[in-house]
Amino acid sequence: MAASTTVVSLGTRKRGRKLTNGALTAMTFDLTFGETDNEENDIMEAGYVPAGVTVIGFIVTASVMDTGTVAVVHSVLLGSTALVAGLTNAQTGTSGLYPCTPTTTTAATVVSAKTTTAPDTAAAGTMQITPIYFSAP
Repeated sequence: MAASTTVVSLGTRKRGRKLTNGALTAMTFDLTFGETDNEENDIMEAGYVPAGVTVIGFIVTASVMDTGTVAVVHSVLLGSTALVAGLTNAQTGTSGLYPCTPTTTTAATVVSAKTTTAPDTAAAGTMQITPIYFSAP
């Protein structure tokens, strides 16, 4: 199957807030996956972090989305760049905190989940992605 991108619709786009005092900020984006939304190279857009912030990590929580011999693996993208790779949360339904190389945005930038390895037996599920960032100096 061809890779697909599920775009955040204009009416449901969540945008993170930027605090002016440089305080650490986080905002959770909720994703709902159907059984066909985890094919290899599928991208599910979650929401946007604002311009002028430095992203330092993500909290990722996922339900079980692979009921066969577990194989599903995700990456978290900021724009088109994978900041966190090799996430196996959807194999067992777990949460984790994942630091990344600090990355500063120059414009509002989309946060996405990318399926890098398709599940053995796909199941519908959910994922929450929480970017952690602060206002850039």
